[in-house]
Amino acid sequence: MLVTGGAGFLGQALVRELAATHLALDHHLELIAYDLADAVGMPTIRGDVLDPVALRNALVGIDGVIHGAVAVDWSDLNRAHLESVNVVGTQTVLDACIAAGVRIFLHTSTMDVLCGDGDVRLATEQTPYPQRFLDAYGQTKAESERRVRRAATHLSTAILRFSAMYGEGDPYKVPSMVAEARAGRLLFRIGDGTAHMQPVYVGNAANATLRAIDRLFAGDVTTIGRTFFVADHAPGNFFDWMAPIMAEIGYPLPKRRLPAGLARLTGTGAEWFARRMGGRPAITRSSVQALCETITVDDRETRKALGYHPPYSYEEAVARTVLWFKQQAHKSDRA
Repeated sequence: MLVTGGAGFLGQALVRELAATHLALDHHLELIAYDLADAVGMPTIRGDVLDPVALRNALVGIDGVIHGAVAVDWSDLNRAHLESVNVVGTQTVLDACIAAGVRIFLHTSTMDVLCGDGDVRLATEQTPYPQRFLDAYGQTKAESERRVRRAATHLSTAILRFSAMYGEGDPYKVPSMVAEARAGRLLFRIGDGTAHMQPVYVGNAANATLRAIDRLFAGDVTTIGRTFFVADHAPGNFFDWMAPIMAEIGYPLPKRRLPAGLARLTGTGAEWFARRMGGRPAITRSSVQALCETITVDDRETRKALGYHPPYSYEEAVARTVLWFKQQAHKSDRA
């Protein structure tokens, strides 16, 4: 089983989850990472998802692919890069899989593909894409999903949509909040606190991924060609979810709130500055909108078809996340 982006956030969680004693699968899975960096805990083939020759060589003898390689950016400042990796890269991997006779293809995606038209409540597989996407990230991931569906005549495919993954190795949500806190810029909670979202612990996401692969290898008609939402615990406000994690790491969140309208103006200014001076904006218009709108999903089909029941409770997920970040801070202090 080849894992594109295997050295990344989800890829490394797959290694840990595959070794977990609570995970029982019908098929033996051996993971091989395909990435630009070396993965921990599984063999790595160095290669780029935009390199068809390297992909063809990597796929010799491979019967299944988990496509986890992705470019993530919640602004439109790097649209060309997002389109290159998320769209062209996905198509390049699909083409290589078809040419190599790979049997199954599991595509990892995001709930961001539904964001843009306003609140989304209890989304299902039938919920349509928005008329206007929130940002280039959601738009390019939606297009990558379309490419996977078009390839379904040649491969047994499935799509998993995750939202706001967190946990050990998180490169996005927690580190950005910690960086803002350390810089003294984490002064407000954005919005009025009523918007709900469904973050998912990366260990639970990995569990669902491995179960989906298991069902694809079994030829399960309730899985093949389907799109599944992966959630774990009850929806809540982003800042309420982040508060205990940040507090345990040593950066309690402020109580004050910044109204959505004012936050959008701040995001506009931050993007304007980034375009002219370079760097990444700390806040963007799309990130403000994401924080101030509700997106929740109905994951009953995921649990039914995949036999998925989140093995890690919210409390354990938070504890494992906090422990990992504390260990990283300790390593930095000793370096």
